[in-house]
Amino acid sequence: MNGKRGYQTPFHVDGGIIRDAEGRTVKLWGVNYYVPFNHNYFNIRELGLNHREIIDEDLRHFELLGIDLIRMHLYEREITDRTGNIIENENMELLDYLIEACEKRGST
Repeated sequence: MNGKRGYQTPFHVDGGIIRDAEGRTVKLWGVNYYVPFNHNYFNIRELGLNHREIIDEDLRHFELLGIDLIRMHLYEREITDRTGNIIENENMELLDYLIEACEKRGST
């Protein structure tokens, strides 16, 4: 969440340490997130729930918890063909939705 702790984007990695645009060490609190992929994707579908609504609800909860970042685990086999080309499918649409929702909340 840009600026939340006074850090200036963009961030970069220097010797294994994340630094902001002013060279300060960046310390953030985050969460691993899987909703558009793998078991979470299928569990939500099995329950008959809407993936986009779940993403919105999760982002609201993350904001209440003061979470600074989301660490996405991408399953390339779910968004690429056998030769590694990105394919348009529901998983990719949900990833796009998640990124757009984060941008709208100022979480780029």
